[in-house]
Amino acid sequence: MNIKNPENFEKKFVNEVYLEIAPHFNHSRWNPWPYVKKFVSSLEEGSILADVGCGSGQNSLINPKVFSISSDFNLEFAKIANKKMQEQSHKGSVLQENNLKLSLRTNSVDHVISIAVIHHFATAERRLQALKELCRIVRPGGTGLVTVWAFEQKNKKYSDQDNLIPWKAQKRFLKDQNVEKKEKNEIIVYERYYHLFVKGELRILFESVENVEIVSEEFNHNNWVIIFKKLENEK
Repeated sequence: MNIKNPENFEKKFVNEVYLEIAPHFNHSRWNPWPYVKKFVSSLEEGSILADVGCGSGQNSLINPKVFSISSDFNLEFAKIANKKMQEQSHKGSVLQENNLKLSLRTNSVDHVISIAVIHHFATAERRLQALKELCRIVRPGGTGLVTVWAFEQKNKKYSDQDNLIPWKAQKRFLKDQNVEKKEKNEIIVYERYYHLFVKGELRILFESVENVEIVSEEFNHNNWVIIFKKLENEK
Protein backbone atom coordinates (compact mmCIF):
# COMPACT_ATOMS: atom_id res chain seq x y z
CA MET A 1 0.00 0.00 0.00
CA ASN A 2 1.59 3.25 -1.19
CA ILE A 3 0.71 6.01 1.29
CA LYS A 4 2.10 9.32 0.00
CA ASN A 5 0.46 11.64 2.53
CA PRO A 6 -0.07 9.77 5.82
CA GLU A 7 -1.86 12.64 7.56
CA ASN A 8 -4.49 12.95 4.83
CA PHE A 9 -4.70 9.16 4.52
CA GLU A 10 -5.40 8.78 8.25
CA LYS A 11 -7.93 11.60 8.08
CA LYS A 12 -9.90 9.72 5.42
CA PHE A 13 -9.51 6.11 6.55
CA VAL A 14 -9.33 6.53 10.33
CA ASN A 15 -10.56 9.84 11.71
CA GLU A 16 -13.51 10.49 9.39
CA VAL A 17 -14.61 6.85 9.51
CA TYR A 18 -14.67 6.71 13.31
CA LEU A 19 -16.55 10.02 13.48
CA GLU A 20 -19.34 8.34 11.52
CA ILE A 21 -19.36 4.95 13.21
CA ALA A 22 -18.71 6.12 16.81
CA PRO A 23 -22.30 5.47 18.04
CA HIS A 24 -22.36 1.99 16.49
CA PHE A 25 -18.85 1.25 17.80
CA ASN A 26 -19.99 2.27 21.27
CA HIS A 27 -23.06 0.03 20.99
CA SER A 28 -20.80 -2.96 20.19
CA ARG A 29 -18.17 -2.36 22.87
CA TRP A 30 -19.32 -3.11 26.42
CA ASN A 31 -16.83 -5.46 28.06
CA PRO A 32 -13.11 -4.66 28.29
CA TRP A 33 -10.74 -7.36 27.09
CA PRO A 34 -9.68 -9.60 30.01
CA TYR A 35 -6.00 -8.63 29.93
CA VAL A 36 -6.90 -4.92 29.87
CA LYS A 37 -9.27 -5.43 32.80
CA LYS A 38 -6.56 -7.31 34.71
CA PHE A 39 -4.00 -4.53 34.20
CA VAL A 40 -6.29 -1.61 35.07
CA SER A 41 -7.85 -3.42 38.02
CA SER A 42 -4.40 -3.96 39.54
CA LEU A 43 -3.54 -0.23 39.66
CA GLU A 44 -3.13 1.29 43.09
CA GLU A 45 -5.86 3.40 44.68
CA GLY A 46 -5.49 7.11 43.97
CA SER A 47 -3.19 6.66 41.00
CA ILE A 48 -3.63 8.60 37.76
CA LEU A 49 -4.38 6.60 34.61
CA ALA A 50 -4.13 8.08 31.11
CA ASP A 51 -6.29 6.21 28.60
CA VAL A 52 -4.94 7.54 25.30
CA GLY A 53 -7.20 6.79 22.36
CA CYS A 54 -9.96 5.88 24.79
CA GLY A 55 -12.63 5.28 22.14
CA SER A 56 -16.00 4.84 23.81
CA GLY A 57 -14.36 4.93 27.23
CA GLN A 58 -15.10 1.51 28.69
CA ASN A 59 -11.49 0.84 29.68
CA SER A 60 -11.19 4.12 31.59
CA LEU A 61 -13.94 3.03 33.97
CA ILE A 62 -12.64 -0.42 34.95
CA ASN A 63 -11.11 0.67 38.25
CA PRO A 64 -13.20 3.11 40.30
CA LYS A 65 -10.25 3.75 42.64
CA VAL A 66 -8.11 5.51 40.02
CA PHE A 67 -8.39 8.97 38.49
CA SER A 68 -8.76 8.58 34.73
CA ILE A 69 -7.62 11.08 32.13
CA SER A 70 -9.29 9.78 28.99
CA SER A 71 -8.48 11.24 25.60
CA ASP A 72 -9.29 10.68 21.96
CA PHE A 73 -8.67 12.61 18.75
CA ASN A 74 -12.26 11.80 17.77
CA LEU A 75 -14.64 14.36 19.29
CA GLU A 76 -17.59 11.94 19.10
CA PHE A 77 -15.70 9.36 21.14
CA ALA A 78 -14.65 12.03 23.65
CA LYS A 79 -18.31 13.00 24.09
CA ILE A 80 -19.39 9.38 24.57
CA ALA A 81 -16.58 8.71 27.06
CA ASN A 82 -17.38 11.87 29.00
CA LYS A 83 -21.05 10.93 29.25
CA LYS A 84 -20.16 7.50 30.63
CA MET A 85 -17.76 8.99 33.14
CA GLN A 86 -20.42 11.37 34.42
CA GLU A 87 -23.12 8.68 34.54
CA GLN A 88 -20.89 6.43 36.64
CA SER A 89 -19.56 9.29 38.77
CA HIS A 90 -16.06 8.15 37.93
CA LYS A 91 -13.25 10.45 39.05
CA GLY A 92 -11.53 11.89 36.00
CA SER A 93 -11.67 14.04 32.92
CA VAL A 94 -11.94 13.63 29.14
CA LEU A 95 -9.87 15.49 26.57
CA GLN A 96 -9.80 15.73 22.79
CA GLU A 97 -6.15 14.95 22.11
CA ASN A 98 -3.80 13.97 19.30
CA ASN A 99 -1.69 10.96 20.33
CA LEU A 100 1.21 12.39 18.31
CA LYS A 101 1.39 15.48 20.53
CA LEU A 102 -0.27 15.10 23.91
CA SER A 103 -0.85 18.16 26.09
CA LEU A 104 -0.13 16.25 29.31
CA ARG A 105 3.11 17.16 31.03
CA THR A 106 6.14 14.87 31.04
CA ASN A 107 6.11 12.41 33.98
CA SER A 108 2.61 13.56 34.95
CA VAL A 109 0.66 10.27 35.16
CA ASP A 110 1.23 7.02 37.03
CA HIS A 111 0.05 4.67 34.30
CA VAL A 112 -1.04 4.74 30.66
CA ILE A 113 -3.00 2.43 28.39
CA SER A 114 -3.16 2.43 24.60
CA ILE A 115 -5.68 -0.14 23.46
CA ALA A 116 -5.87 -0.81 19.70
CA VAL A 117 -4.65 2.65 18.72
CA ILE A 118 -1.09 2.70 17.38
CA HIS A 119 -1.91 0.37 14.48
CA HIS A 120 -4.01 3.18 12.98
CA PHE A 121 -0.94 5.36 12.25
CA ALA A 122 0.15 4.99 8.64
CA THR A 123 3.95 5.08 8.91
CA ALA A 124 6.58 3.61 11.21
CA GLU A 125 7.72 7.13 12.11
CA ARG A 126 4.24 8.15 13.24
CA ARG A 127 3.74 4.91 15.18
CA LEU A 128 7.03 5.51 16.97
CA GLN A 129 6.10 9.12 17.76
CA ALA A 130 2.77 7.98 19.24
CA LEU A 131 4.61 5.44 21.40
CA LYS A 132 7.16 8.02 22.55
CA GLU A 133 4.34 10.31 23.68
CA LEU A 134 2.78 7.53 25.74
CA CYS A 135 6.09 6.86 27.47
CA ARG A 136 6.87 10.56 27.94
CA ILE A 137 3.83 11.30 30.09
CA VAL A 138 4.39 8.37 32.49
CA ARG A 139 6.36 9.11 35.67
CA PRO A 140 9.53 7.13 36.48
CA GLY A 141 8.44 3.86 38.06
CA GLY A 142 5.06 4.03 36.33
CA THR A 143 3.75 1.45 33.89
CA GLY A 144 1.86 1.19 30.64
CA LEU A 145 -0.09 -1.30 28.55
CA VAL A 146 0.00 -1.14 24.74
CA THR A 147 -1.96 -3.40 22.37
CA VAL A 148 -1.97 -3.60 18.58
CA TRP A 149 -3.55 -5.92 16.06
CA ALA A 150 -1.30 -8.82 15.03
CA PHE A 151 -0.50 -9.89 11.48
CA GLU A 152 -0.56 -13.48 12.71
CA GLN A 153 -4.34 -13.76 13.01
CA LYS A 154 -5.59 -17.20 14.02
CA ASN A 155 -8.68 -17.30 11.83
CA LYS A 156 -7.68 -15.04 8.94
CA LYS A 157 -4.65 -14.75 6.73
CA TYR A 158 -3.38 -11.45 5.35
CA SER A 159 -0.95 -10.98 2.47
CA ASP A 160 0.06 -7.48 3.52
CA GLN A 161 0.63 -5.72 6.82
CA ASP A 162 -1.22 -2.60 5.68
CA ASN A 163 -4.93 -3.16 5.17
CA LEU A 164 -8.30 -1.48 4.92
CA ILE A 165 -10.52 -3.42 7.33
CA PRO A 166 -14.28 -3.14 6.77
CA TRP A 167 -16.73 -2.03 9.44
CA LYS A 168 -20.32 -2.98 8.66
CA ALA A 169 -22.31 -0.20 10.25
CA GLN A 170 -26.01 -0.35 10.97
CA LYS A 171 -27.49 2.82 9.57
CA ARG A 172 -29.65 3.46 12.64
CA PHE A 173 -26.50 4.03 14.71
CA LEU A 174 -24.71 6.35 12.31
CA LYS A 175 -24.04 9.99 13.10
CA ASP A 176 -25.17 10.96 9.57
CA GLN A 177 -28.57 9.35 9.08
CA ASN A 178 -28.73 10.57 5.46
CA VAL A 179 -25.64 8.74 4.29
CA GLU A 180 -26.36 6.69 1.17
CA LYS A 181 -23.02 5.40 -0.09
CA LYS A 182 -22.58 1.61 -0.19
CA GLU A 183 -25.97 1.14 1.38
CA LYS A 184 -27.59 -2.30 1.25
CA ASN A 185 -30.25 -3.56 3.62
CA GLU A 186 -29.55 -0.69 6.03
CA ILE A 187 -25.88 -1.75 6.29
CA ILE A 188 -23.13 0.64 5.22
CA VAL A 189 -19.55 -0.56 4.88
CA TYR A 190 -16.69 1.71 5.95
CA GLU A 191 -13.01 0.94 5.52
CA ARG A 192 -10.56 1.58 8.37
CA TYR A 193 -6.79 1.57 7.99
CA TYR A 194 -4.78 -0.90 10.08
CA HIS A 195 -1.08 -1.66 10.13
CA LEU A 196 -0.89 -5.27 11.34
CA PHE A 197 2.16 -5.85 13.53
CA VAL A 198 4.32 -8.91 12.98
CA LYS A 199 5.95 -10.72 15.89
CA GLY A 200 8.64 -8.58 17.48
CA GLU A 201 7.73 -5.39 15.62
CA LEU A 202 6.18 -3.62 18.61
CA ARG A 203 9.19 -4.61 20.73
CA ILE A 204 11.52 -3.05 18.15
CA LEU A 205 9.55 0.19 18.37
CA PHE A 206 9.98 0.17 22.14
CA GLU A 207 13.73 -0.29 21.72
CA SER A 208 13.81 3.14 20.04
CA VAL A 209 12.25 4.79 23.10
CA GLU A 210 14.58 5.98 25.84
CA ASN A 211 14.19 5.17 29.50
CA VAL A 212 11.68 2.32 29.33
CA GLU A 213 11.87 -1.42 29.76
CA ILE A 214 9.50 -4.14 28.62
CA VAL A 215 7.98 -6.06 31.52
CA SER A 216 6.03 -8.59 29.44
CA GLU A 217 5.13 -9.35 25.84
CA GLU A 218 2.47 -11.76 24.64
CA PHE A 219 0.13 -12.72 21.83
CA ASN A 220 -3.43 -12.53 23.14
CA HIS A 221 -6.70 -12.71 21.18
CA ASN A 222 -5.00 -11.77 17.87
CA ASN A 223 -3.21 -8.83 19.47
CA TRP A 224 0.39 -8.18 20.43
CA VAL A 225 0.37 -6.95 24.01
CA ILE A 226 3.25 -5.25 25.82
CA ILE A 227 3.44 -4.00 29.40
CA PHE A 228 6.28 -1.56 29.99
CA LYS A 229 7.83 0.31 32.90
CA LYS A 230 9.33 3.79 32.92
CA LEU A 231 12.85 3.62 34.35
CA GLU A 232 14.01 5.74 37.24
CA ASN A 233 17.19 6.68 35.41
CA GLU A 234 18.16 6.79 31.76
CA LYS A 235 19.74 3.72 30.29
